Amino acid sequence: MHKINSVIILSVLFLSGCWDQNLLKDASLINSIAFDLEDSGQVSTTVSIRSLQGSEGTGEQKIHTDTFTEVDSTPRGSRDKIDLEVAKKINASKIQVLLIGEKLAKKEFYPTLDVFYRDPKSALNAKLAVVNDQAKEVIKLGSEVNVSVGEYISDLLTSAEDLTMANDFDIQTVGTIILDPGRDIAIPMIHRVNHKTAKVVGLALFNNNVYSGMVLNKQDTTMYYLLAGHLSKIARFTKKIDDSGSVKDFITFEVTDLKRKLTVQAKKPQSVIVNINLVLKTKVVEYPKNKLDSQKEIDKLNKLLSKKMTEKAQNITVQLQEANCDALGIGRRMIALHPHVWKDLDWRKVYPTITFKTDVKVDITQKGITN
Repeated sequence: MHKINSVIILSVLFLSGCWDQNLLKDASLINSIAFDLEDSGQVSTTVSIRSLQGSEGTGEQKIHTDTFTEVDSTPRGSRDKIDLEVAKKINASKIQVLLIGEKLAKKEFYPTLDVFYRDPKSALNAKLAVVNDQAKEVIKLGSEVNVSVGEYISDLLTSAEDLTMANDFDIQTVGTIILDPGRDIAIPMIHRVNHKTAKVVGLALFNNNVYSGMVLNKQDTTMYYLLAGHLSKIARFTKKIDDSGSVKDFITFEVTDLKRKLTVQAKKPQSVIVNINLVLKTKVVEYPKNKLDSQKEIDKLNKLLSKKMTEKAQNITVQLQEANCDALGIGRRMIALHPHVWKDLDWRKVYPTITFKTDVKVDITQKGITN
């Protein structure tokens, strides 16, 4: 027994510590990061870093936000330059949001993300968005009002997800879609309103991994997600149903349930037909006319709203084809279900010419507490 104890003690003395530890106290954690294309053709990187600063006399610690910007030929090069400005080595493992400027997104989107996919410590769950100007201006919100811009933009995108205006898109998800020849990405577009706030204005459509320059507006974005079979907590629409010049001309309703059927017919390369049928169960949340006490009136509204929503769905498919953005993944279905036709297609040339047939049926099932 004495020998065993001696061996254990000697073994402990020769044990080494953890050789690859990364202590947070030794790092400056990047909260959010933005990339922009400069006029020189180089890439600028802007990071937001939060730190604790002590207050003299009181001993209290306050959170302070600093932003740093550097320019280089590559994102890695500009990040290395920022590392020389910061007291501690910067660490990108806790990034909450990654923003891409509009100008850069139109030229080199995937190459900008390459540095994140190669680093095992990267925060691949960080949310992703395009800014309709320079992305650095949104990052600077944090330093101007001393808030966590990463947390603010992340909450902004989460709110958009709840309103069926965005999907849970992160760096890892985008990387998977980018490498898929049968699908294109569509990413939330953010606009800086003033020195304190920003907002989600729609969905940026991509063509073969570069931003096409086309954006779906708020209600078009929600309609797109319904066509994609995605319904979040709220999907709200306001439609004009009369022309009296009054607030009574409008009705606002929310989609409470969604049923979608999407089929692709492709007997030959020259004839690809996509059929999308939606059945929307809805509830009325605003209707100043207040005439929902009769089934006749409800049937009339169902017919009118079905027509208007079908027209909107058709408009969405037109915009997707104009942008040459296969965000609905029709190409992926072609690969899986019609491989003999797919192998003879130049999908980039064929997709804008395929036929979409959409039909939306609206069914009002809830009228609110006032009839």
